[in-house]
Amino acid sequence: MGPMTDDQGPHQDTSTQEVSTLSGSHQTDESASPADPPEAPVAQDESEQAVELRDAARDAAREEEREEEREEEREEEREEMREEEQAQDKRALRRRGGIAAFVAAAVAGGLIGGGLVSTRESENPSGAAGSSATGRNLKLAGKPLDIRGVLARAQPAVVSIQTEAFVRTDQAFGRVQRVQGAGTGMVLTPDGEVLTNNHVIEGAQEIRVTFDGESEPRPADLLGADPANDVAIIKIRGASGLPTVALGSSEALRVGDDVVAIGNALALAGGLTVTRGIVSALDRSVGDMTERLDNLIQTDTAINSGNSGGPLVNAAGEVIGVNTVVIRASEGGAPVENIGFALAIDAVKTILPSIRTGAPTVGISFIGVATVDLTATLADRVGVPVDKGAVVESVAAGSPADAAGLRSGDVIVRAGSRSVATSQQLITAVRASKPGSALVLEVQRGADRRTVTVTVGSRGLSR
Repeated sequence: MGPMTDDQGPHQDTSTQEVSTLSGSHQTDESASPADPPEAPVAQDESEQAVELRDAARDAAREEEREEEREEEREEEREEMREEEQAQDKRALRRRGGIAAFVAAAVAGGLIGGGLVSTRESENPSGAAGSSATGRNLKLAGKPLDIRGVLARAQPAVVSIQTEAFVRTDQAFGRVQRVQGAGTGMVLTPDGEVLTNNHVIEGAQEIRVTFDGESEPRPADLLGADPANDVAIIKIRGASGLPTVALGSSEALRVGDDVVAIGNALALAGGLTVTRGIVSALDRSVGDMTERLDNLIQTDTAINSGNSGGPLVNAAGEVIGVNTVVIRASEGGAPVENIGFALAIDAVKTILPSIRTGAPTVGISFIGVATVDLTATLADRVGVPVDKGAVVESVAAGSPADAAGLRSGDVIVRAGSRSVATSQQLITAVRASKPGSALVLEVQRGADRRTVTVTVGSRGLSR
């Protein structure tokens, strides 16, 4: 832009002179009187003014360009600072060493149940929740979640759990270390049965529970546990007339439903912590074939260490899940936020009777199929004349389902005495069957309806 302005200066002067000359040629009296005012100086004055204006415009343009260059330099500096901050955050996460792909959400002083003490992240000092999540003037049908109403129904029956154990640290000299842990539980019966995760109390020699608002803990004893399903029941000594939770139905859940988590997060002093979120997904699995939990509810509700064993509650104040696992990082080590999992309460209900009676647990009942809910599109694809059921996606080689002849594309519509409209209902039916028992399945294969008998297997879960 600068060079073009410089070149135009003399060229414009010439044009001005030409215009002035042409104007003189229009005079009717070619021999102008000497008294007539000379026109050339006027044209020259206008030329100098135009040059000044162009110079000013040129200087302003150059200053604007320089300011743009300075702003680009400042933005590059800001970007470098952001990249450095991100790099520092990543280095800090690696130094903490407390972030794992799957972290059981129980506070423990070291070794009880494999629980880990969560690294405490920085918190918003204002405690104010952002308002941008609702969108700009967004209005939706439906009633807002009555969190206080939910808490009035559920929170009185939620307890903080404290555990203590003595772990041998030196085999040669017999040294032991005192290890303390913490988690959450929910009261099932007025006489003090409390549901929690097995990993919360596993290995503990002493168990105490504290109700919200109470300062003195109450002693409790282990009634029974199912390590494979990560479920345990403890019993408060000498209890009677206690408030109890209401167990709802996880089968009725839909993605997007409001949920509330109540728990002893980070074992913070001053009472239980309440967080809110939604159901993010259903029927999730975490772990591998040697250490795996299935039929989980995924939620974005904040679940922290110490929440293990606590209730995930629906809008009616009913327990629909047991908070159990939170993911802290991806397999590649990248930080992950708001991905927690709860045991589906319908699956938990099926194993409570055996835990209460002290019957030995032999692992998780399974038949070895992966299924999805039948949809109209899937029904057309597999060619079945039904609109509800669990579609077999795959069959594990050597599994009970494989031995019984099930195959991909089969639609299971009944399991034992239970009708099956969804994958969740099939899982519930299988979990309710004892390992080694015969489970009769009604299967739609194309246009044919057939009966298949599967011997229920058992899959243990090491911890």
